[in-house]
Amino acid sequence: MEYNTDSSDTAIDFINISFEGTGYINNSTKIKSVMKTDWMCSNIVGLVGEPYDISSESKFSEATITFKITSDFNNNIADLKILWYDEKEQRFVEMETIPNIQNS
Repeated sequence: MEYNTDSSDTAIDFINISFEGTGYINNSTKIKSVMKTDWMCSNIVGLVGEPYDISSESKFSEATITFKITSDFNNNIADLKILWYDEKEQRFVEMETIPNIQNS
């Protein structure tokens, strides 16, 4: 499943999600920007791009989420981190990230 950001205000060109699970990923999985609608996520210090809410009704054990960074991004891609909000613990958690510098 691929989501194009269609926004010039973000460092992210598109988001790609892949997993093997129940249901058809394009129908069961949703991605939406929560910039300015989720105050806590929109005001993280050092935020690059927009925060997104990614949800799925599919059942799966593992997924890969790829964020394609715009070509005009001037910082070191290897320094970027992806955070997710753990609602149960009420805190942000750093996800395992594998930067691909050649492909942004």
